[in-house]
Amino acid sequence: MVLTAWKRVYYEMDTMYRRGSLLRHPATARLLWVDVQDVAPFVAATAGGGVVQVRVFDEVNREPALIRIDRVEPLGPAPAGRVHLSSPLTQPYGIRNRRGAFVGIETGVAAADFFIPDTSALPQTFDDTYVEWRELSQRRSPRVPLLSAPDDPALLEFAWTWFDNRASADAHRNVVYLVGAKFYAGDGVGATWGAYRPVTPANRPPQRNISFAFNEWPMGTPLPALSARSTVHHELIHQFDPGGDDAGYHDTERAWDNSDQCLMDGAGRNRLDGMDELCREHLYQVRDKEDGL
Repeated sequence: MVLTAWKRVYYEMDTMYRRGSLLRHPATARLLWVDVQDVAPFVAATAGGGVVQVRVFDEVNREPALIRIDRVEPLGPAPAGRVHLSSPLTQPYGIRNRRGAFVGIETGVAAADFFIPDTSALPQTFDDTYVEWRELSQRRSPRVPLLSAPDDPALLEFAWTWFDNRASADAHRNVVYLVGAKFYAGDGVGATWGAYRPVTPANRPPQRNISFAFNEWPMGTPLPALSARSTVHHELIHQFDPGGDDAGYHDTERAWDNSDQCLMDGAGRNRLDGMDELCREHLYQVRDKEDGL
């Protein structure tokens, strides 16, 4: 008889808005419009007619109702503008200290409205490591503001406050926020702000269990399905702080069964063969990791 210790890790699968903008000016309750920093996404979304709705939210007010756009009005200086609403806001939103509210665009088609991480093949990789991932049945909020550049200082504080306030109410310590996201220059097709290792740059607070899995290549080209899945697996392995040969915690070893490069080979592995397996060293590092998430 062989007894094997399995780890159970929970993840909240969040979807990032594809279109939207931060508020430009504070908005009071009962207001029938919102002033946004960039009106172009709203102009484009309403150009073809049909029903287009927005959801205004911030780090405190996470579950507001959808409100239909009545019309869009560009205002100076560009690209600012005003989005007129068919019904009034039910609560106020501010822009204090760069922690402004976000206005997300929804048309009712999930793939068109959100970046969505692909978790369909998690057991394929993690059964080898004796790790079971379970999606949280009750999420604080499935929607994340569009962060076209998570390292942008103008968005950084808002992003951290967003995740901090949500994480503080979770009952589990071993929860990872898995976010489908927009590609941005600097982190390939994924980025992890993990629980164990220090993070850079210095103004990024540590101890954030967040993994971004980008859904597209540069210039908006969709990532192939197998590559998107491989990115999810790769970024979640980073949450276990497996070590590596370079500053990015990657390696250049072969997978344990010699089928491909190790999943943690950031540049050299084949992302399109569906063989997302670890080298022996990383496999045992994940298996041996004490539950600290």
